[in-house]
Parts: sequence; C-alpha cells; structure tokens
Amino acid sequence: MLGRLPVARVRLVVIVAVACVVTAVVGVVALVGGVGTRDAGAGDANTHVASPSPIPGSASTGATPSMSTGPEVAPLRRVVAPDLIVVSPKTIPPGTAGRVAHLRGVTETVRVEAGSVKVGSGRATLLGVDPSTFRAWTPLASAQSDDLWRALAYDQLVLTFDARQATSLTLGQTYPVTAERALPLRLGGVAALDLPHVDGLVTATTGHALGLSDGAAMLVNAPAANVAALATSVRKTMGTGAKVVPLRDPPPESSNTKPPTGRPTTYRELYTQAASRCPGLSWTVLAAIGQVESGHGRNMGPSSAGALGPMQFLPSTWSRYGVDGNGDGKANIWDPYDAVPAAADYLCESGAGRGGKALYDAIFAYNHSDTYVRNVLAIAAAYAKGG
Repeated sequence: MLGRLPVARVRLVVIVAVACVVTAVVGVVALVGGVGTRDAGAGDANTHVASPSPIPGSASTGATPSMSTGPEVAPLRRVVAPDLIVVSPKTIPPGTAGRVAHLRGVTETVRVEAGSVKVGSGRATLLGVDPSTFRAWTPLASAQSDDLWRALAYDQLVLTFDARQATSLTLGQTYPVTAERALPLRLGGVAALDLPHVDGLVTATTGHALGLSDGAAMLVNAPAANVAALATSVRKTMGTGAKVVPLRDPPPESSNTKPPTGRPTTYRELYTQAASRCPGLSWTVLAAIGQVESGHGRNMGPSSAGALGPMQFLPSTWSRYGVDGNGDGKANIWDPYDAVPAAADYLCESGAGRGGKALYDAIFAYNHSDTYVRNVLAIAAAYAKGG
C-alpha cells in the first residue's frame, strides 16, 4: 500500500511551556504514506516558550527549578509509527489486548488510559501515558522534544494545535480540567500527535486522578501489514463498542511499472525510478525494504542501532553511499528522493541486479539477518503479485 501525498516542508510541530530556554527541535515530520522531506540543522521560528513559572511541587521552597532538574524522561532511542488506534468505552481486557498483539503483521502495541474531559471552553479527549514510553509513538519532531516530554512529566497538560485553538487556552496558564474529578493543570505544551479524535496528553498518574479509563485505548504498529485487513481483524477481536481507526490507508497504485520521467509523487513511483539505476533490480525489492525499514517513511528512526531515514541507513554507510537524488545539492539521509536511490545503488553494488542467490546476498548485506531477507522477499513477491 503505497500512498500519494503532496511533498511539503512541514513546520515544527512542538511548542513547549518550560522554565528555561529551549533549544529548537529541528527537522520536518515524515509525511505518512507519501514522499516527504526532513531537513536537519536548522531551527524554526514557530518555536515558542512560555514565561517561566514555578514547577508544581516547588511552592515550599519558592524555587523555580530548571526543567533539566525535574522528573527524568528516558531519551528517545527509536520512533514507532502507529498504524491503528483502538478506542474502547471501557478498559480493554489484557487478554483481548494480547490477542490483538498476536495478530498477523502486528509488531508492537501500547495500551494507555483514555477519556473525555472538560477543559477551557470545550471538551477534549485525553490519553494518560508514560512520557518515556509514549514519546516514541508520536511524530518525529514531537518525539525529539525533550522539553515537551519533561513538561508532560511534570504533570502538565499537552494539547494538539487544533485542540488548543478550539479550547482557547493560553500556553503557560493553569485551567481546571474535569472528568470524574477536577484538577488544575497548566498547559505545558502544544504538539502534533497525528492521532484522530485525540486532543491531548496527561501522564498516567494525572489520568488516574482525573478518572480516565485505564487501558481504554491502544496503538498498534504493523508496518508490513495490509492495514485495512488488519483493522477488520482487530474489530473482530475487540467486539462491539470499540472504535478501530486505521492511521494509514493510501489509495491503490496503478499497475504501470514504467519508470516515471518526471519527479515522482508517490513512493511507488520513486521505487520504480530508483530501481532503473540497477538493471535487473525490481522496484518491488526496494518497496519491500522501504516497508520493512520505515513503513514507507512513517518510522524514520533513529533505530536502536542508530539507523536513520526512510531506508534506515547508518550514518557511516551513508557517508559512502549517500546520493543527491533530486539535484538539490545535498545528500540528505532523511530525504526519500536521496535515500531510495542510494539504497538501489547499495543493493546494486552488492549484486542485487543478478537475481537469485546474488539478490539474497545483497539483501543480507543490507541487513545481516536471514529472517529479514525472507521477510523482504515475501513482501516483494506480494507487491509483484499485486501488480
């Protein structure tokens, strides 16, 4: 399932209320399902910092501590792209959650608190989460912002941009937030979450205090699965009452495999064009690697090994094989227009164009795992069968 989205530079998607000066998060969020870019090394004028205020719990000393001295938040070591969100009117039983986790194609799940609250001039649906764990499930720019997750760890409220506008809240101010119980919460940050019908986050501790339903929402990661078929399986597993919303559902692609002559506008076109750099290499192999490595740009890393970008290159490997695929004068590991042709070149140098055992060995050189090679070849075969 290779989707079409306009190529766009996306503005920074984090605004954080903190008690110290914040270094701007740099980069651009990967565009889901389509071809997008991510620039590194530049700040963004849309980053704002609220006026300093005492951190909750510091009233006894009158101190205003730095965010760096507050609750510890685990560093970001990976990014997980959610492919489905499941919201139940009540707690999802552990057994049911376990059956979802073992459905074919599912690689990871996370279960969180959920509920509707009254805040400001309206209502919002909040998730109660562990900041150290949940940050990996958010868009890259949001996930990278240590200050955002520290603000959340201080039991402050984080809203999406749309929710902040709808509720007319002011960053850095404190408001009553009411579910079963009411709590005064400071709006500590505004960030993109890219989760339909989810308006914001609190910590699991705050969610419990408010009366959010424990374990009533679940995110599902399944980058190699047909998301529509998986959604059907999840609905059957969950039973009536639960909402299952696919987070990627791109339209089907044309069966035409002729390399595009202009600038590709979909990953399918980009894979096809890049494969033409290596006679004998099928676009389906590049597509399968792109699906396994990043879900076609949805999960850009960093991986546990430090791999980055849509084709998950190690920086040391990129220094040798990186190419300027779109003629902008830069070989950008985050840019699919550079990363996909670089992957084609890497595979070609390893003999992928000869097919057979040479193709197997080339994919193994890309990722030293026989299981990985078999998975890539199986997905490539499925793409070939689909046309």
